[in-house]
Amino acid sequence: MPLWAAKGERFIYDTGSHGEAQIWLREGDGAERPVLTQSAFPPGTGSRFMNPALSPDGGRLAFSQIPATGANAIWIASVAGGTPVRLTNDSASEAMAGWSPDGSRIVYRRYREGIVSIMIAKTSGQATPVERVPRASYPLPDWSPTGEWIVYASAPGSWSLISPDGKNSRDLGKIGTPHLTFSKDGKTLYGIRAEGEHQYLFSLTIASGQMKTIGDVGSEFAPRSYLTPGIRFSLSPDGESILYPTFSTKTGLWMLEGFARP
Repeated sequence: MPLWAAKGERFIYDTGSHGEAQIWLREGDGAERPVLTQSAFPPGTGSRFMNPALSPDGGRLAFSQIPATGANAIWIASVAGGTPVRLTNDSASEAMAGWSPDGSRIVYRRYREGIVSIMIAKTSGQATPVERVPRASYPLPDWSPTGEWIVYASAPGSWSLISPDGKNSRDLGKIGTPHLTFSKDGKTLYGIRAEGEHQYLFSLTIASGQMKTIGDVGSEFAPRSYLTPGIRFSLSPDGESILYPTFSTKTGLWMLEGFARP
């Protein structure tokens, strides 16, 4: 579940390839290092991490933790180390989405009693969240880097914009994509839509609603995640590409020979 940092050529991602759930940072030169491991939590209290995201200044990390028991929760930790703190004082299941441009708030997806809501919380720790959209669909929202809009799935296959203060909103209509992310200037949205055997990267101009197909990423590179909601898109530092997760599985048929029945 990788995500580009707002500044600098580096991205954050979660991995289990080192024997336990960890969150790693990959620099532009290819150097990598862990920034969060299971040791940050008491033994037996955490199983996996989801949707890591660096703060705009790069000093903090926000992520969802899937505990051994109970609901998923969003935590904030210093990249330099230390004990993580809960984002909110809520008991509902939380899925990390994105930071506000100034790093003072986080938009996330809450799930409670079968209802998905879009929430905003201050990043001071143990905050009381504010409900921005009472009913939404499953994909994760995203916060514009210029601050004026939050994009979210208002219903299955439908997308909308809402201002962080909730005073303005706009319907974007039906768009078959698992996520939408903003351009650096906040004027364009990017997504990947499936059409038959094709996966088309596209842009959507917010002011005019004009959609432009950029290219086919290939069915083998369709956006996929091993956990839900785990698909996010993020724009590269040069604005020329997007980063997103996918995976593939392999199976094989084997025959056992050279054994004798007792």
